[in-house]
Amino acid sequence: MRKILPHHLKADGTYNVKIRLTHKRVKRYLNTKHFVTQKQLTKKLTLRDPFIEQQLLSLVIKYRLEISRLDEKLEFLNVDQLRDHLAGINEGINFIQFCDEYIETLRKQGREGSAANHVTVRNSLVDYFQSQKVSVMFITSSMLTNYEK
Repeated sequence: MRKILPHHLKADGTYNVKIRLTHKRVKRYLNTKHFVTQKQLTKKLTLRDPFIEQQLLSLVIKYRLEISRLDEKLEFLNVDQLRDHLAGINEGINFIQFCDEYIETLRKQGREGSAANHVTVRNSLVDYFQSQKVSVMFITSSMLTNYEK
């Protein structure tokens, strides 16, 4: 849902259009790159500009697809983590990339047996998350319990 917050009026007379995100009954707002003037709004601060409406619809669809892609991993995120994930903020360390680098270090040290064990775990995590990119924020005690099953 798009939202214009009246108390977010900028000095230049514009408002940043935000998207309301609700997860586990908690609300947060995602900033967008869109700013509107009073002319583009109704008296109740709803959008009139069809171009911006279309842009926001595309963004909401993108967010919904990403939330669907998260699937059961969504339950491990709080609303702030989900907001940051959708906004691309603080993705943090890619755990799979970290695994690859660590495995390479083991191989350079001649520790092929340990490297092979780590490759097995790494591949299992890629299968579990169905992605070559896994943010460290997804590695939680609850996730590890479910992964173990």
